Amino acid sequence: MLKPTAEYIRETADANTAIAAEGRLRDLWDLLSRANRYFGKRDCIVEKRRGQFVSRTVHDLFEDVRALGAALQQDGFCDSHAAILGDNSYEWLVAFFALTCSGAVAVPLDKELTAKEIELLSRKADCTLAFCGKTYLDAAERPDLPCVVFYESFEAMLERGRALLAADDSAFTPRANGDDVAAILFTSGTTGANKGVMLTHRNFAANVDGVIRTNDPVYSVLSVLPMNHAYELGSTVLPHIYCGAVIYINDRLRNFFSCIETFHPEYIAVVPLFAENIRRYILFFAEKEGRLHDLNRRIAESERLRERGIDRRDTLFAAEREPFGYMFPYLACGGAPLKPETAKFLDALGFRLLLGYGLTETSPIVTLNQNAGKYPASVGVPFPFTQIRIDAPDAEGVGEVWVRGDNVSPGYYKDDAATGASFADGWFRTGDYGRLGDAGELYLAGRKKNLIILPNGKNIFPEELEYHFASNVESIRDAVVFESDRKTDKEDAHILVLAVTLQEGAWDAQSLEMLREEIERCNRLLPVYKRVQDVQFSFVPFARTSTKKIIRKAVKNRYDTDANAT
Repeated sequence: MLKPTAEYIRETADANTAIAAEGRLRDLWDLLSRANRYFGKRDCIVEKRRGQFVSRTVHDLFEDVRALGAALQQDGFCDSHAAILGDNSYEWLVAFFALTCSGAVAVPLDKELTAKEIELLSRKADCTLAFCGKTYLDAAERPDLPCVVFYESFEAMLERGRALLAADDSAFTPRANGDDVAAILFTSGTTGANKGVMLTHRNFAANVDGVIRTNDPVYSVLSVLPMNHAYELGSTVLPHIYCGAVIYINDRLRNFFSCIETFHPEYIAVVPLFAENIRRYILFFAEKEGRLHDLNRRIAESERLRERGIDRRDTLFAAEREPFGYMFPYLACGGAPLKPETAKFLDALGFRLLLGYGLTETSPIVTLNQNAGKYPASVGVPFPFTQIRIDAPDAEGVGEVWVRGDNVSPGYYKDDAATGASFADGWFRTGDYGRLGDAGELYLAGRKKNLIILPNGKNIFPEELEYHFASNVESIRDAVVFESDRKTDKEDAHILVLAVTLQEGAWDAQSLEMLREEIERCNRLLPVYKRVQDVQFSFVPFARTSTKKIIRKAVKNRYDTDANAT
């Protein structure tokens, strides 16, 4: 996107002021209607189709949602559930809005699931219809689940809806209410263990209102993460449709950097892996073009100037900024801890880092740190309309994080036991441990399900140790700490293990020996009961989920079954 003109910026500011004057959002139809009134002529979605860029306006989205909604209502599909399975696309969004605004419930599914898992979850959510991309038709299609295929039968359904509206404009009647369930989003888990999180229109609306109240306006965003996850849907897609930004859809992960160079987005929601890849991308080209030494010199110079209150990053790092356009984008980072050196590096160049904490059950944002470049250890202060408390804190103030607010799910679909275990008196028990700082900011310690209780009763949060080693040993790319009952040469059963993947160039024997020494040095900085007893080096990346979270069980299984583990 070209740099917005002063007139464009002023028009956007005036429109957003007018939208805010209408009060808080009520539901997803209210969101789409306001966006259409104030930004109808603007491009909303841009994506690549058969080598060509195709754009749709906000009004295109609004009218196609009405058309598909009219067809759904003619079919008597209100109050029913429909799966959505496919790549990020304009059609995916039309299906999502049409379902949620017609009185039906959208059930977005992860396209990386197996056919068996897709069948299991679609049955679990009582889906009687599916919208899917042609690539995923075989995984979704079964006799009792008819499929509407994007670009094929989907277009026919749209045409039927348009004809209905042409004959009678009231053929589509919005059926959206704040307390109605709009979508069921499944948490990750082993087959059968996934929980269907019910999110209401009010849940989604509260999250969008929170984003608008806390973030500065942006005019273009890049959608990278899967839209079936609350993080991408809640922090990228819905808020930026609402505020008139254009959303560029990244077609494939391997095209991430080419999309950045083409679109020059002002905002990208990423997981730490992507943030680290951006850092490596910049360093790679700086070294390739012979300016790595100069880059380090400019970073040092910039830091000295910033200490005196002078910020010249926009000119000092013009060469590094060129692929990103007229400015470095906002990077909203969540899902896992961000390495301090990555945060420091990106902040030094001029990226505006937002570090957040959230869960599917909270639609998703709970806290936001808007100064993550300087304070990367905290995940920030509570989001608007959100309360947090620390339940049963220990002597260090660490306890389970509980959340309450309009963004909190009413519970899990048809799972009273899980709902009762996690929701009580309006509070959601997150399963995460943390503590509050003096300014009310949240510091996470680790997941309850990952907690290791030693035979002596001491508690170990693996995430704390992983952060310690990854932050202090530069050659470590990823770190996972777990317990194992496998004996080593030094210890009996029940040990703490550190498994790491390495940065490139750290794989030769001499580098590995130096790395072992560095890890041992860091190990000695820990209390005795927190020290690891064995280290496993991995020369292949850890297995990850579709949202790029490391699958801890797979790492542990590799160690336990690897006869050559060191």
